[in-house]
Amino acid sequence: MKHTTMKTLIAAVSTAALLTACSSTDPEETAPPETGQDEQTQEGVGQETPSQDADAPVETEPPAEEPPAEEDPSASDPAVSEALVTVDGEPMDLGEYVVECVHSSGFVVGVYATSPSAEYAVVLHSETGEGGLQALAFYDPEDNSLQWSEGMDGMAAPEVSVDGQTYTVSGEGIFFPVDGSEGTRNTPFEFQATCP
Repeated sequence: MKHTTMKTLIAAVSTAALLTACSSTDPEETAPPETGQDEQTQEGVGQETPSQDADAPVETEPPAEEPPAEEDPSASDPAVSEALVTVDGEPMDLGEYVVECVHSSGFVVGVYATSPSAEYAVVLHSETGEGGLQALAFYDPEDNSLQWSEGMDGMAAPEVSVDGQTYTVSGEGIFFPVDGSEGTRNTPFEFQATCP
């Protein structure tokens, strides 16, 4: 069961519906009795009849064109914002993911994977990285977790470095297997994410 302090629900569903209007001639509107070509042309006002003049514009209503859809900046975040998470020397399969960086009791940098489902978040004291790490919580697709927080006995504080919008945190956390069969153990990790 996940106990992350901040879990962002990602909804990336966009539906585009194209509505086309079809205009048709009123079936009840019929031409008067045929009494001659000239008379039919005069009385057939409002009816679409072939024009004798090739240069005369034909009044037809073109289908309404949808304006180009504006790109949603958030839709490109997963591609623009890069992330890498390694636990015990093994890179995590992030699949499809999004990086989010917000101020919430510190500065939270989170990598939220949707396929496969997983969460990797670190909480810094400040956006600049000054003050170091407050806590971290990783949850892999099997719900195994890796955790660290200030004040843990015998645990050195992970290192934090900031390069522009890229945050790198490395060190050791405590690994908690979901079934508890292996017991907890200190496990090295590396977390790197670029905020959008």
